[in-house]
Amino acid sequence: MHLSQSTTKRRLLAAAIVVGMVYWLGSMGRSGIAFPEFADWPKPLVIALKATATGLLVAAAWVAATTPVRRLLAISLSVIWVADIVLAVRFVVLAGMIFVVAHVIAITAYAKVRDPRKATPPYLILSASVPVVGMAWLLFATQGTEISLLMSLFPAFSLVSAAVALQSRYPLWSLGAGTVIFSLSDIVGVMSLTLENGIGLSWLVWLTYFAGLSLIVWTLIQAPEPENPQG
Repeated sequence: MHLSQSTTKRRLLAAAIVVGMVYWLGSMGRSGIAFPEFADWPKPLVIALKATATGLLVAAAWVAATTPVRRLLAISLSVIWVADIVLAVRFVVLAGMIFVVAHVIAITAYAKVRDPRKATPPYLILSASVPVVGMAWLLFATQGTEISLLMSLFPAFSLVSAAVALQSRYPLWSLGAGTVIFSLSDIVGVMSLTLENGIGLSWLVWLTYFAGLSLIVWTLIQAPEPENPQG
């Protein structure tokens, strides 16, 4: 039976959410928050679940990539998928550098569909507040730790990407919110790597990371074409 692109996109997104929730249960167990019976899953299974959940989101984004901007965003999500796998095998700095590449691609895409109607003080203040507040929170939360400049740069790029996304023609409440939530995962991720008991934050890292990506992909599936100013 031939499935329409619309049906395929939605099924991929739904499958991603199911796998992502299974992975989240495991992260809750490993964090010592709940579900201790899921805490000792084999490492290959953990990596496979993580890669599958994000990979299904990437697949949905590619099915929805019907315009140049959406193809750029699908490329960005693909690079994020690679970075996530690299991070899962503990190459933290390399993963961070790959994430930066993904954010630069996303910034390029959002800049191509900048909405001139958002060049007003309320929108500009909202966009500017995201990196300012985000970095202030990160520096406050990690004060007294040995956080490196390089580690702090990783969430900085994510926050700038969110700020540019908020100025795009994509909806604030879906893609805008998704990029902000995703940047929150980068902040919490750095905290989990630098704070003494940071491992307990892994469940929150995944929740914000996956929720943010899901909102971004859902926007690519549902929202009108951003290249159309009337869309």
